[in-house]
Amino acid sequence: FPCHEEVLRYIEDFAREFKIIESIRFQTKVTHVALECDEKWKVKYKKTSGDEGSETEDIYDAVVVCNGYFSQPKIADNVPGKLIDYLSILYHQVVVLIGLSVSAIEISVELTKVAKQVHLTARSATLAKFGQHHAFDNLWLHPMVYIYAAVLILSAFFDVIIHCNGYKYCFPFLHTGGVVTNDDNRVGPLYKHVFPPTSAPSLSFLGIPNMVLFTPSLSYVNNFPLYEFQSKWIAGVLSKRLSLSSKDMMMQDIKGLYIELEAKGAKKSDTHKIHDFMVISILLECAILS
Repeated sequence: FPCHEEVLRYIEDFAREFKIIESIRFQTKVTHVALECDEKWKVKYKKTSGDEGSETEDIYDAVVVCNGYFSQPKIADNVPGKLIDYLSILYHQVVVLIGLSVSAIEISVELTKVAKQVHLTARSATLAKFGQHHAFDNLWLHPMVYIYAAVLILSAFFDVIIHCNGYKYCFPFLHTGGVVTNDDNRVGPLYKHVFPPTSAPSLSFLGIPNMVLFTPSLSYVNNFPLYEFQSKWIAGVLSKRLSLSSKDMMMQDIKGLYIELEAKGAKKSDTHKIHDFMVISILLECAILS
């Protein structure tokens, strides 16, 4: 089970090994991306350190949006909280974590080493029983309704509140004239979560799937292999070594996915939480590419 420092070192070593770093402009913020009348993309950007100066702009044949999912946190409404940077300041504190996904579980376990009490919340007790955790003397699992009431009515009981409600897609720099929208965390329409049919292949998205889950074992899978397949697919299409389906066929595929999700009762915000049958479909689509 690698820690986040090891994952970072892996990414940095990968970038050095394949000489990717040479193509990266660090400390640079993209402020505006829009399609021009000549079907080229205007990209405006500026430095984020030192003398920022004015914006610079360049023209490109294609744009790949790769800022992914884990940048804009989703904060629960009407619940106060603090931004925590260091576990050391939580020593002997009473902490409540709102949310019960991978991040909340991992953070709560780390907090048991330093905090006085850790209170974890869940909408249901499908993963564990409500009450004190059998493996920790200072960790409790509560129903979400109880925690919200306690936070709002007895907020003094908790020293720190940590929001673990996940993230939301955010592309403030991207202007597509409505070709691509973000509706309740559904970015689309995107063919196989990558290509918007009416702007493909000059516009594509990498890293949109935010959870790869194989349902038979309910185990989370490293997203890196999927993202690498996506990058090879995009590169193959842009180099004209590979071709995409027609726009109509891509739209039919997307509509079919939406119908299938609705029939299963999935929320719109779960569109990009892809499961085993979707993973297999996407990997098969991408495998022939690389």
